[in-house]
Amino acid sequence: MGAIEPFQGPVFVVGMPRSGTKLLRDLMNQHPMIAIPPVETELLPRWADRWPSYGDLSDPAVFRAFHASEVGAAYFIYLREEHQLQVHADEWYAACRGHGLADVFEALVRQTVRVPSEGVWGDKSPGYVTRIPQIRRIWPHARFIHIIRDCRDYCLSMQSAWNKDPRRAAQRWADDVALALDAEQAAEGTVLRVHYEGLLGAPEDTMRGVLAHLGLDWDPACASLARPSENLGSTAGEARIVATNRDKWRQEMAPDLRASIEAIAGATLARAGYDVDQAGSERLSLAERRMAQVRDGFHLVRFDAAERGWMGALRFRWRIFRDSGAWEG
Repeated sequence: MGAIEPFQGPVFVVGMPRSGTKLLRDLMNQHPMIAIPPVETELLPRWADRWPSYGDLSDPAVFRAFHASEVGAAYFIYLREEHQLQVHADEWYAACRGHGLADVFEALVRQTVRVPSEGVWGDKSPGYVTRIPQIRRIWPHARFIHIIRDCRDYCLSMQSAWNKDPRRAAQRWADDVALALDAEQAAEGTVLRVHYEGLLGAPEDTMRGVLAHLGLDWDPACASLARPSENLGSTAGEARIVATNRDKWRQEMAPDLRASIEAIAGATLARAGYDVDQAGSERLSLAERRMAQVRDGFHLVRFDAAERGWMGALRFRWRIFRDSGAWEG
């Protein structure tokens, strides 16, 4: 019997926004054998849906055209603006071991971060929380860390950060987390579920489980932050794990809003292991979701307009919207 090959990736950190994905990624990245980009890609589903239309990327000219069509995506904008990183077409092409989707995406990650020899490469993109089956078809050996935060705190955080509608947030949480839990059941042990509350309260225990899932030895550096992980909310700028950043809904959420959220997401909350007064599964109507989505979109554009101007903010948010497939059914 041959030796078991060590796991070298990919690992995908997934979860709803404002649920600790950045914190988890930054703790994982403190392990010397893990490399995950500082920016979420969020473009993989669009590539998967459209891959044949890009043509034969083994042709350098076709690859350069592909590169030119992609550098306007939010991933590349964030790399340039926040990290002064450029992904050049020729270097990206040269890093590809092949020119199918899996190899091109891996080469992109390796152009962004230095992956240690024999180390694990990966990505942190919250939007992939609903795409686990699709990603497993691309990389059957991929592993996932799904981090879940109590929907009630999630809704408060979405409202605080971007003034998003908490009832629409609850609907999206219920739908997307339920899909991820379904994928976990079918994923043959490749999806590890962790809870944000557990990560805050017992970071070493949680991170030991994460590293074991990846076949890596424990490193104490993974239990504490070296630099701030969050730039929004009550933990913005904190270079530490804030253990009290949980269960805020108990004091800060009005009872009628809590009841409304549990009526929508209570069943999924209970399925994910949270205590609820009502395990509801009501649905907002399509019209309600569309109207709330328009309002939420306006608030996001207004959030960005201070830095990018209104037209720049509209273009930027459209790129994110396009890349993430955020239009709801």
